[in-house]
Amino acid sequence: MSRVHTLVAVISILALGLMPQSAEAECTAGATRSSTMSNGCVMREVCNNRTWEPLGCSGTRTCTGCGGKQGTQTCDEDCGTSGCNVGPETCNNCDDNGDGSIDNAWNNSNHNSLAEACNPNACGQGGTRTCTAGIWSACTGCGGVAACVGCDSKPGTRACASDCSAAPRCNAGAEACNNCDDDGDGLVDESLTRNTCSSPVGCSGLETCVSGQYVCKFQAGTRRTCWELGVSCPDSTAECRADGSAGPCQPATARPEDCNSCDDNLDGVVDNAPGGMTGSITRSCTNSVGECSGVSQVCEVRLSNGGVWLDNRWGVCVGPAETCNGEDDDCDDDIDEGDVCRSDTTACCVPVSQEAACRGKDCGPVSDGCGGTYDCGTCPMGDPCFRNYCCQPNPETGGC
Repeated sequence: MSRVHTLVAVISILALGLMPQSAEAECTAGATRSSTMSNGCVMREVCNNRTWEPLGCSGTRTCTGCGGKQGTQTCDEDCGTSGCNVGPETCNNCDDNGDGSIDNAWNNSNHNSLAEACNPNACGQGGTRTCTAGIWSACTGCGGVAACVGCDSKPGTRACASDCSAAPRCNAGAEACNNCDDDGDGLVDESLTRNTCSSPVGCSGLETCVSGQYVCKFQAGTRRTCWELGVSCPDSTAECRADGSAGPCQPATARPEDCNSCDDNLDGVVDNAPGGMTGSITRSCTNSVGECSGVSQVCEVRLSNGGVWLDNRWGVCVGPAETCNGEDDDCDDDIDEGDVCRSDTTACCVPVSQEAACRGKDCGPVSDGCGGTYDCGTCPMGDPCFRNYCCQPNPETGGC
């Protein structure tokens, strides 16, 4: 120890009142001795020029430190004591190792914040966190990827961010049609297509993966000519729907509705009366007798297996029901036929006159409306009587 250090130590000891109570005035040169100070430190001295000079202090003593834990204090050369050391420094807002700093670590003789490695998601590159006032910071500095198990138990990876978080979904490879998010982008079976396809009526589509299976997704809005669909609707096309079926055949411009398997007026319904359903259109017509009040035709609707309208056509002329009134109500050239005027009903039957019954007829029997008949005469020169009309005979059939 230099004289300067010796002088400093003596002054410190005197200031602290730590000098032993008894010291000899003279001593043998080179002799040494030790004595315990009041603070528990052991002071060593050497005799120099017949005077005891301090060599410094050493030793430890027990103490109570952070959290009430028992520790030790170490004596320095100046006979002072360190802080209470209860163990390695931890993140607890306390000076565990008694070095005078809280939650610190030594680095090249400098006090730094306490830090440790961290890797909460087992990333390829771990990070670090630091302690401030007893609280660990978030883990930062991570990188690379973390291993995970993805679709169908396949191994995959999750990308790690610098804040040490990992992607929420596992990337186990390229997307496959298996009702699972293989590539971890949050979408299932997205953008997976393969072969072209078509519906029974010829609407085109593309096989697309839906819920783990390839199904034909049709291109709604495309149009096909009606002759391709086998529908005899001239100059018309039909729109393909999303389910692969075809809509009604429609001309390029609207025209009056007719019974022809077409949506002529472009209202979306085939062969319909205004506001009605398919086949609701009707028209007046003429039968063999001629045009008759109340006689009409309905549109007969025929469907193919594919749900496409095919060859709708007008039905037969149908008149109103016959009633007992001396008139040909149903326009079938017979008056009050079918016993509509039977005399055994609850109402008394009044037969029509022969003049009225035979009006417009040439020959043969006609009903009087009450179960009887009138004779409307015979045809001249042996001509046949057909449905109360005289006609020229047909040599092949014997009729008219």
